[in-house]
Amino acid sequence: MKKITLLLPVLFLLFAGYVHGQNQVPVLNGLSAWVDVSNKQLHVYYTVSDNESDDLEIFLGVTGNDTTYNIDVSMATGDIGFPVVPGTGK
Repeated sequence: MKKITLLLPVLFLLFAGYVHGQNQVPVLNGLSAWVDVSNKQLHVYYTVSDNESDDLEIFLGVTGNDTTYNIDVSMATGDIGFPVVPGTGK
């Protein structure tokens, strides 16, 4: 019985460490976008946070009819692609 009693707290601590050590999903908020028709430009502004402050990969996609399409951003400027540091006013 002593072996089982000791084993349970050890397993709990290992599980707690495993859950705590997992990478959390970045959070995107403050998203706004507008189209400059005369210059044929799409402006997108956002704030992104990450609990681990990891460099992030930001991409642009459009969803419709249950399908997601990635947008070619090779000509884009600003905080897009990899690496993007989490922060405000991106």
